[in-house]
Amino acid sequence: MSTWTTRAIKVYLYLIAALFLTLGAMAFIAPSGEMFVMKFGVIPDPTHPAHGLTSLRGLFGGVIFSFGIMIILGYKTLNRTWFDAVTLSMGLLVVGRITTLLVDGFDPLSLPGFIGDVVTIPAFLYAAQHLKD
Repeated sequence: MSTWTTRAIKVYLYLIAALFLTLGAMAFIAPSGEMFVMKFGVIPDPTHPAHGLTSLRGLFGGVIFSFGIMIILGYKTLNRTWFDAVTLSMGLLVVGRITTLLVDGFDPLSLPGFIGDVVTIPAFLYAAQHLKD
């Protein structure tokens, strides 16, 4: 295994961790903010705003932020379990995206998220496999 490959994967996963931490923090702080709502295509029900906001903060904020924390913990503790947890979760996200494609049809705005997930999963598998090398 080449050193540049390992470094490239490590840098990529740290960037992904930063992205997850940023998106998670956005969901915690301002889940109804225009940028967040536009990026995820989720709008809370105006008749029950607290219900929608608790889902956005709890689900999006908590899960996405935890991905970033787990990636960092994976490198800091040299424990592949952290990467495996994020890989499993992202794999299930891909299953959900494929289900949406089959049930609801194709939406070009969903393509970047799908591609990002599909590209990132092998990086996590590689990191988990070669963590201590």
